[in-house]
Amino acid sequence: MSPLEIEFETLEASASIGKYERALPIIKPLSAKITFQAIDSQIFSVLSKTQVTKIVIKNNVSGAEDDGSPKEIQIEATMEGSIKSCELPKAEMGKEVEISLEMSVVTLSYKVDKEGVISYDKANSVLKIDGDDQFQDIKNNIT
Repeated sequence: MSPLEIEFETLEASASIGKYERALPIIKPLSAKITFQAIDSQIFSVLSKTQVTKIVIKNNVSGAEDDGSPKEIQIEATMEGSIKSCELPKAEMGKEVEISLEMSVVTLSYKVDKEGVISYDKANSVLKIDGDDQFQDIKNNIT
């Protein structure tokens, strides 16, 4: 999986000594590119536009405790959305088969050691980082 990039819209402003950018509380569309090294009918079934696609990816990162002892850290990304594109595999002798999907992400849950660090839900206007809803002040102003 290519890393997801959470990017905010920016506004360029001028000051007396130069220009600067200010990050706005508006997120650019999220997308993810996932590559599989296998061919399976389930991979092709996610191309259907009659359903929302849900993909869960689990990884392990080797790290260290504060005292230097080794620690294994679980990373889990759960994404929902629709598939934007599918790159079909090349059939080459002696090479691994790869199929790539690009997905428009509308919900995202990102956990480190089973603790949620990012929660994004476009339909419900939620972006939580370390449990703090980044849009709560805006929601309070309009309700």
